Order: sequence, then structure tokens, then C-alpha cells
Amino acid sequence: MNFRHSLVGALLILCMALGAGCDGVRLADSVDLELNFLLLEGPSDELHSPYVAGADFSVYTINVSEEEEALLSIDASDATVMQVESRGGGLASMTAVGVGSVDMIVRDETSQEVHRATVEVMQPDEATLAAHGPLLVRRPELQPQRTDELRVLVGGAGTFLVEWFAGDTRLSGHGALTAESDTGVAAIPRRTFLFEDREWVTFRADAPGAHEVRLFANGSLTRTITVIGVTEDEVDDVRLHGMDETNVGEGTPLVVYAQAYGADDVPIYGVEYAWDLDGRAEAGLGDLFRYDYVPGASAELCARHGSLEAITTISATEGYVDSSNSVGCSAGGADPAWMGAPLIALALSLLWVRRRFPRS
Repeated sequence: MNFRHSLVGALLILCMALGAGCDGVRLADSVDLELNFLLLEGPSDELHSPYVAGADFSVYTINVSEEEEALLSIDASDATVMQVESRGGGLASMTAVGVGSVDMIVRDETSQEVHRATVEVMQPDEATLAAHGPLLVRRPELQPQRTDELRVLVGGAGTFLVEWFAGDTRLSGHGALTAESDTGVAAIPRRTFLFEDREWVTFRADAPGAHEVRLFANGSLTRTITVIGVTEDEVDDVRLHGMDETNVGEGTPLVVYAQAYGADDVPIYGVEYAWDLDGRAEAGLGDLFRYDYVPGASAELCARHGSLEAITTISATEGYVDSSNSVGCSAGGADPAWMGAPLIALALSLLWVRRRFPRS
């Protein structure tokens, strides 16, 4: 409780300094367009229309006092486009069930309308894929040049961020993805929560050769991908790709990503590595090494897979092994109830702070 009071007080001072006011109720959603996994930042305080058909997300009121908020409810003007499960207190769960325009309406205790926002729901015609490892080290040049054909080591798995588009328009929300795959490969839809509401898919190669995967948005086929299961003898090279250490402060969390390549320089996903730091073996296998930046420190980091190895130097004294197949607070299904009471309580506490003191 003391931590929350301190945090709220700090945020209040910040809002006052920025001239942020609370002069009218408005709506925001749980969509976060910046992939940073910083819980205290939360999502942007706005609605991210248009939404992808089939997605679900939370909507909540901001710029209103706690007493007033307790009396507010949220509904939608067209249940064939947006279904609402209102929990009261200015908070509701939304599911985009159809395509079209819909108004989100905030009502007071007398059912009088106090705010209205029009949003769009669209059916995507394109799904883009981005490998999780390059996203973590913020190296877009490492993304595969072709994502209609991906290589995964047999017995391994690679995880990719899925984003939906209608033409050139990016659509928001997650929960729309389903997948089908041929025998020999598995395509597993996943979702992240706690202010990083994202859609992911993990491809697991179970057999060598080319296998087709079909991605659906809201039940409609949107993307077909060929996943090629490759064998160990096709892994030709291993390289380390780190984050930029310039202009970062002491203790900044950084990541090094290990990537395997074939003889033709095409990335191969699903490869795990043994790591050592200055000759000391690190526990576990994975394609990531995480560490906190230590100014002036210098350590030799090595990743090995079979007879292949890659070496780089980082400013650290210690760290730990991780995997790009870990996507934070995630679930393989549509129900986040698995998170359990502690995480749900944390999410609601953070949401309370965000609603009380939105970013300007």
C-alpha cells in the first residue's frame, strides 16, 4: 500500500508538472503499440481504432474521479460489431465480432450518456510476421527477408509476432488468430497480456521437409506459410547480435541474441545454445543472454551449438540464459485466467494507476 501511495503521489506531481487535467471522461484501451514489457508505463491513453475482427481487449474510463468512475458503465451501439461485457466501474471487456463502425458509450448511474467514441472493426487481408529475437535486440535488419518460407530446426521452435493489416492500415487487438498446419509441423497461437497485448505464433518443426501452415483471422484464411524443417547438418554458422551499449545507463537491461544460419545465409530458427561468460558456464540452453549494463566492465560472451560457436564482448559481470520462445505473460489460448490471482491483482493495480493518472 505504501508503494502504491508513493507511486501515485509521484505520478500526480508529474501530471501537475505537465499540465495534465481531468476535465472530461474519455476512453482508453489495453492496446500497447510499443513492445517494451514495462508494466508501469502501461498502454497509451487512447483508443487504437481500427480493431481486427475477432479481437478482444479491455476498455476503461480515464480523466474522471474515483467516486464518479464507480458509477459509470460502458456499452456499444451495435452488438453485431462489438460485444461488451461490462464489469461496471468504468471498465469493460470488448470483443470485435463483426465488421463496421460502432460507438462505445459511457453512461452514468442514471443511464445518461456522458461520452461517446466511434471506432472501426475491419477484417484483415494480410498478416505480417516478425521474429521475436530481432525484436528484443531492436535490430530490424535481422528480420528474415522472406516470411512466406521459414526454416526451423527439427525438434526446435521459433516464435514470431503477428500483426494484422487491411491494405496499409494496421489493425489493433489480439485474440483473432487461429492456425492449421500439415503433419510434420505445429503452429501454436499465443497471446501476451499485462499491457503487452500481442498476437504470437510459435512454429515447431517435428519432421524434415516443407510443411504448410495456414493462419486465420476471425476464421478467415489470411496467410499461408511454408515451414521447412531442417536437420543439424544444415546449420552452417552461428552469430551473436547484441543491443547497442552506447548512451545507456548503469543497470540498463540488455540482450544478446544468437542466430543460426544455413550455408546460403538464410536464418534457421529453433536452435538452442550453451553459453559461457568469461569461461564460466551459464545454466540452461536458449538463444538469448540477458545482462545488466555495467560501465567499464568487459566480459567475453560465447554461445555454442555443437561444433559451432560465436563470441562477443559485453559490458557485464553476470547474466542469465533465456529463450525468444518466452514471450512474457502469455497463454496459448484465449482465456488469461491462468495468470492467477496475484498477476490479476497486479494488473488491476497498475490499471488503477493508469486510469487515475493518464499520460498526457
